Amino acid sequence: MERDYNEWTKPARIKQITLISFITGSLYLLFSLLDYFIAPQEIYPFVFFLHLLLLPFVAFSITFVAISKKSFSLILRLLVLAPIIATAGHTLVMMQLHHYSSYHAEIYLIIFWVFTVSGLPMRHAIFTTLVMISISALGAFYTDGVQLNDAIMHLFWMISSFTFGLAGAYLLESSNRTVFSQHTELHQELSNKSILLKELAHRVKNNLQIVSSILYSHSKKVTDTQTKEIFDNSIQTIKAMGMIHEKLFQSSNLEAIDFKEYIKNLINLVSQNIRHKKVRFSFDSKTIMISIDNAIPLGLVVNEILTNSLKYAIVKDNEDILIRVAIMLDDEQKIHLHISDNGGGIDFAKRKEGFGTQLINSLIRYQLKGEVDCFNSNGLHYDITFTDTDK
Repeated sequence: MERDYNEWTKPARIKQITLISFITGSLYLLFSLLDYFIAPQEIYPFVFFLHLLLLPFVAFSITFVAISKKSFSLILRLLVLAPIIATAGHTLVMMQLHHYSSYHAEIYLIIFWVFTVSGLPMRHAIFTTLVMISISALGAFYTDGVQLNDAIMHLFWMISSFTFGLAGAYLLESSNRTVFSQHTELHQELSNKSILLKELAHRVKNNLQIVSSILYSHSKKVTDTQTKEIFDNSIQTIKAMGMIHEKLFQSSNLEAIDFKEYIKNLINLVSQNIRHKKVRFSFDSKTIMISIDNAIPLGLVVNEILTNSLKYAIVKDNEDILIRVAIMLDDEQKIHLHISDNGGGIDFAKRKEGFGTQLINSLIRYQLKGEVDCFNSNGLHYDITFTDTDK
């Protein structure tokens, strides 16, 4: 669990460390300019080196390592080293001045920096600040001329900074762990539901196969041509629905399926029932994800149109029949489906009240909330337009 938590927080920590280390390095460069006006002459070279060169170099090194995504352990080592160097440097300044100057207020700020914004994990931050306090306390002890009251106040403010910094870091860490725990639970719950939904889709597909097999068994006993055709169409429709659930079971996305692949499989399924050997298919599409709620009615529409094309487009046995299927997504996120053949077309006056025509119009208008245009032009053409709003 601890390892998972660290991996979960690492991307956010790296972003935080990158930004804060860059700001810190920039502020130390600005601080070096202030040193030019406020630093006593006897410590000016050392303070200038500390603020202009050493600390900015370490801070920008952390930024570079974080941006380049090098070893995270190296980033943590540099983050621990930077405030310790700063504390040691300011302690040396104090020892040379023999009194507490304005530079020592920076140590309190560094303690807050370590806990609240540096990006260091809790245990690293505690270790770093304890080392800082120890260095500063030893420096005060070995500095000649420092008043006991000043040393006590300095220690008090360091401990106060440590206490408030630790409390803030603890609350933030607790909050992060709570979020991580909730995230883990939700992820596990989502994973379980995903497994259940896939299992449900798999069982639905199997049940549809059973129904299809039963219908096929009964169709073998039917001698009436019209009745047998009804059985065959029903079996084809059930198989088309089963393919949707099969795609859903195989996909990692349980809300949408790749309709391009579905159409390919549907064409292959329809092709198996072709007795006319001169039927060819032309299919043009890019990958389009369609929500499961719209995929089922759209699949039934495509299946019905293809079945009708195979049924009515073939006028003579020696004719070459070409069925074209094209699907595209325009700039307004509308889906355009075009299906056509080069057959003899249909008589709309006779076919208007047919079950297949009613099914196609009903599914498009009421299920897909789309529009359909059907016309004859060197064959039968269907232009279907709808928006996949459920995705």
